[in-house]
Amino acid sequence: MGGELDSALRFRNYAEELRMIAADRTSAENRETLLKVAEDYDRIARSFESIDRSKKATGLTSLSR
Repeated sequence: MGGELDSALRFRNYAEELRMIAADRTSAENRETLLKVAEDYDRIARSFESIDRSKKATGLTSLSR
């Protein structure tokens, strides 16, 4: 897996962890804050996936960091 896809997976995992933590919270405010951060992590993951797709479409996958 490429660097971008590894990063996307990592952020998706962070998001899932936050959702599990949020499910155990009794405070609605804390739960909502955690869920918003989880959505931000999902957004970051989508960005990494988009970068990966763009690199593949333009043939830049052979370039490394």
